[in-house]
Amino acid sequence: MSLDDIERLRNPTPDRDGDFDLTNPAFVHSVKTFAACANGSDEIYNKQRSAYLERHPDEEFLSLFQIKRRIELLTGVIAMEHDMCPKGCIAYVAMFHDHETCPRCGEPRYDPVAFEKNGQQQPRRRFTTIPIGPIIQAFYYSRRNAERMQYFLERLEEIQQILDTGGAIPRYNDTCCGKEFIDLFRAGKISLGDIVLQLSLDGAQLFRDKASNWWIYIFIIHNLSPDLRYRKSFVIPGGFIPGTPDLLESFLFPGLYHISALQREGFKYFDAFRNILVTDSRVILALLTADGPGMSAMAGTVGHGGKYGCRQLCSLPGRHRDGDSHYYPAMLKPHNFAVVGCDHNDVSFQQLHEYRQNVSLRYRQSLELVCSAPNPTQYATRHRETGIMRPCILDGLRYTLGVPQMFVMDLMHLADLNDPDLILGLWRGQMKCYGDDDKADWDWVVLVGKVWEAHGETVARCTPFLPSSFGRAPRDPSQKINSGYKAWEFLLYLYWLGPALLRHILPEKYWTNYCQFVRGMRLAQQFGHSPDDIKESMKMFCEFEQDFERLYYQRNPNRLHFIRQSIHLLTHITPETIRIGPLACYSQWAMETAIGNLGGEIRSLVDPYANLANRGVFRAQLNSLNAMLPNLSLYPADKPLPPGSRELGEGYAFFRPMDRTVRDISDAEAIALKDFWTSNDWPNDRFSNQVWRWGRLKLPNGQIGRSVWSENRSMRTDRRRATVVKVSIQSPLICIFSS
Repeated sequence: MSLDDIERLRNPTPDRDGDFDLTNPAFVHSVKTFAACANGSDEIYNKQRSAYLERHPDEEFLSLFQIKRRIELLTGVIAMEHDMCPKGCIAYVAMFHDHETCPRCGEPRYDPVAFEKNGQQQPRRRFTTIPIGPIIQAFYYSRRNAERMQYFLERLEEIQQILDTGGAIPRYNDTCCGKEFIDLFRAGKISLGDIVLQLSLDGAQLFRDKASNWWIYIFIIHNLSPDLRYRKSFVIPGGFIPGTPDLLESFLFPGLYHISALQREGFKYFDAFRNILVTDSRVILALLTADGPGMSAMAGTVGHGGKYGCRQLCSLPGRHRDGDSHYYPAMLKPHNFAVVGCDHNDVSFQQLHEYRQNVSLRYRQSLELVCSAPNPTQYATRHRETGIMRPCILDGLRYTLGVPQMFVMDLMHLADLNDPDLILGLWRGQMKCYGDDDKADWDWVVLVGKVWEAHGETVARCTPFLPSSFGRAPRDPSQKINSGYKAWEFLLYLYWLGPALLRHILPEKYWTNYCQFVRGMRLAQQFGHSPDDIKESMKMFCEFEQDFERLYYQRNPNRLHFIRQSIHLLTHITPETIRIGPLACYSQWAMETAIGNLGGEIRSLVDPYANLANRGVFRAQLNSLNAMLPNLSLYPADKPLPPGSRELGEGYAFFRPMDRTVRDISDAEAIALKDFWTSNDWPNDRFSNQVWRWGRLKLPNGQIGRSVWSENRSMRTDRRRATVVKVSIQSPLICIFSS
């Protein structure tokens, strides 16, 4: 960061806008036009500006450079660029800062051709980091948004009062209900004014037919309530890494160094809600989420194939077949099994509970043991027997939940990608067969041939009965499951349609086991959990895991690969809910949405990585500006009503189609309508038993309800229906809609 940027960060003031006149119509118009052209090219803004100046030549309209510069100065949000290995091995930061060749692959850091031409050291590749400090300051700039930022600590105070009076948490509906945060709050390690962050990391595709070829991480601010923090306008891009990084920590280093500096100096910001200058705020990097490979890279653990491969670092030892190095977390000991180091007895659920205790202490002891290995042979032995490979860079931060407590589960990949892949692989007979095992003995293989095709067609035919508010409907899995079947499609397919559609296909014992899994997952994916929900989900997952091993694995060592870590992790869901809150509150859905949004904004294929990074920086600036100046409405809360609609108040509106003329209603309808009218004491002097029918009703939650009359007008058989939505509201408008 430049010295000016650092000075502004260290000395925030209430009048952060400085010399800017934020009421200047030219500035406001330019900002709104720039935001409206956000998803377009620079040419669109320039054409809008030219057209406006042609009509109003005497007025001011900021140029593209001027408006970008003013937004940067106003928000303080800038991009930090650092060199990296062109193959993605390392970033030239920290210990690699002065290297001119990659220590891993030997590739030169600078372009030799450019040096020969102009004598300048031109980096061959760079990556982008967006410092989070100025963005947090911007989020406290306006009174409205600063008030929103008080949510997390206020909830913690409420929960502590309930617990101090002998009560119990009535509903686990956010991370502040987790024991980790409650304990920190009681110990005074988190207090009003502190910032609670989540870092989410994932790899993604820029192009459909390529594997993950760029990485992104984002920040989610848990000071905001759950209905705000996952929205596009509050999710903050943190960094963009082209290619697949080898030493991931080096690419995260600039952003983490920035957070460490904020923690050590004491973060300052002006709180417009409390009207005070906060000088000693703690920026707490509380949670880190990633998929399995990303989490292993960050945590320095052996990954899912190790003897202690659980990503939650429990001490359940795995088992492997003779001659195989991949371990599997099977609780039941195989028959006639004598593989050294894997022949421990059956593991009970009570033992499994004990394996989850004192994880932090055991991690520290294991890390010390691994780091003190005197030679490579001892190191290999120790990291196999502990599951730890190296220290974690996040241990260098002053304020976190601690390593490994901050490494939380990712429900999205677990529930909607990993387990569906395993379960459907079993039912379709696509799992590998080892030794003398024979697929002819697999009586659970039922989704094959004509049955699989007919089942897939049935899934696709369910589309009209899934309301559009449910998101993307699952396509025919028999045709599309190997070509980009989405996590959301798996969610609707396996957890909502599956129990009914598979009831007469799966043998009863397997269907019953599957229903245990579905019930547990439906509870686990809720944002709110009652104590009874938590108990039931734990019961369902334990029964599922126990029966899954008994039904499929059957203590056969040749079937150990059926017991993946994704099966074992189901038993961690309930303890994690109690420890850190519902898993839905920190899953990777927000990350996947951010990837989709930013990837869809790429406008240049000449250098898509640079274009993507620019879009991310712009998103961070626009989000900061929107938080600072909410009156600008850069992200309108509601879309404008379509032409011909009628606003009704209380969040309701009628949408077309509608009748062209009034129509009579039946005597029975008239009686029902008048009775309801009278029961609410509404004036009813001129009702002529005639109505206009409207086709659609906008509800306060944003959903659109359609009438049967409206939907039956369409000739499309695959139309997503909204008449199957159950509406339960106390409003006079329901009477009008029903008519």
